[in-house]
Amino acid sequence: MESLRRISIRSRVNAAMALTALTLGLLGGGGYLAVSRAQQDFAGFAQRHLPLVVAVNQAREALGQLQAFDETDVAINYSMPDLAQRSAEQGLALLARAEAPLRAVAAADRSPPIERAQQLLADYRRQVEPVYRAAGDGKLPSTAAGKQALEGAKQRIADAAQLLGSLGQQLDGATKTLAEEIAGRNAASSRALAVLAPVALVLLLPLMWATLRSILVPLGRSREVAARIARGELSVDIHDSGRDETAALMRTLAEMQQGLRDMVSGIRATAGFVASASQQIAAGNLDLSQRTETTAAGLEAAASGMAQLNAQLMHSAHSAQQAGALAVQAADATASGGERVLAVAGLMAGIAESSKRIAEIVEVVDGIARRTNILALNAGVEAARAGDHGRGFAVVAQEVRGLSLRVAESAQQIKALVGQAAQQVQQGTAQSQQAGRTMDQVVHTARAVSGAMQGVAESVGGQSREMARVNDAVMQLDRLTQQNSALVEQTAAAAGGLRDQARRLEALVGVFKLPAGG
Repeated sequence: MESLRRISIRSRVNAAMALTALTLGLLGGGGYLAVSRAQQDFAGFAQRHLPLVVAVNQAREALGQLQAFDETDVAINYSMPDLAQRSAEQGLALLARAEAPLRAVAAADRSPPIERAQQLLADYRRQVEPVYRAAGDGKLPSTAAGKQALEGAKQRIADAAQLLGSLGQQLDGATKTLAEEIAGRNAASSRALAVLAPVALVLLLPLMWATLRSILVPLGRSREVAARIARGELSVDIHDSGRDETAALMRTLAEMQQGLRDMVSGIRATAGFVASASQQIAAGNLDLSQRTETTAAGLEAAASGMAQLNAQLMHSAHSAQQAGALAVQAADATASGGERVLAVAGLMAGIAESSKRIAEIVEVVDGIARRTNILALNAGVEAARAGDHGRGFAVVAQEVRGLSLRVAESAQQIKALVGQAAQQVQQGTAQSQQAGRTMDQVVHTARAVSGAMQGVAESVGGQSREMARVNDAVMQLDRLTQQNSALVEQTAAAAGGLRDQARRLEALVGVFKLPAGG
């Protein structure tokens, strides 16, 4: 086994697998060749010999039925063409059943007995068909004539059946011989496999057992060494002189053991220092946690005050925005009023122009009244001159003069009213223009106030946003301080845990057994 360990496990396993594969290949190849030869024999039998046997048997069966058929029945029934025709068709159908398999097998195997049998059946057909046709057509002269024409036909069927019978016996013998040959070859192949398989097992099993033992025994030693190292025995003597993979595994275990020795020695040296340092860290973290909690409380109070101040600034910003909106509405309303005052001033100017036009029209009416009065006076003078003939005209002239006087008096009154209205319109126009200028000043002032209020609102809003950012920063600082406090507490707890783990590490490392002086 030690000699095998000078060869690698991979090479041993590959060699065993190759030898096994070669043995199985030889056994399988021999079996395959035997089976393939048997399949070829059966294929040849099925493709060439079996169709011939089947065709001969079918033809023999049909010829047996045709021998049992009496051709003279057709001649006897010559006086009844229908009955004779049915008998003739029956005989010809039996003849066709006998010819069909022979014709099919003759295309693949032109055997002399097959050809002779086909010739006899053809002669039989040529002899009986004219008699069958004449009897079916009612042209057969007599039964005796029909029997004379059919004389010797049955002998041809008997000769063909005898030929096929002899051929069938030959085929049966050939089939039996072929079956015996195939059986013999199969038996020889089976005997060869029965001998070779045990021989292969006798050769392979010892080799496989030696190979497995050369692998499993060193692996068992390696497992034992690894188990002792796992129990903390770092003083195990590890030595292996082999050259395979298990020897490399033992050398690796030796290197691992030495590494564990160095590591355990270092851990023992530093475990005490870690325990002392973790205790100091825990005390410092506890002090830092208390100071951080105090700072967090102060920041929380500052954050509360900043939140209240931010709320007041937001309220002021909201009020300033409302005041600015009201100022804008007032400026818009004032501007609208100024536009209406200017429109009134325009209307007053139009009224003044209309008053001037009315005055001109009144002047015209007054002139017409004066001329009408003059005309009425002239008419009265002319009526006085006319005497009695002009009395009616004088009355009319007097009425016209009275009307002209009243028109003139009304025109004077209208003129006076129009003058007074024109004076009042001028005064109203002047006051409207003054009011328009005053409204323009009010609009400019309201817009300035609105702009100032908007500026105040934006300033307060900016202060509110800045204060909100400051408040957020303070709250973020508060959260961070609280998180730092929690982190310090966690660090203190972790330091305490580290101290406990260091003590536990000292206890665990104490389990390992180092060599003397290690």
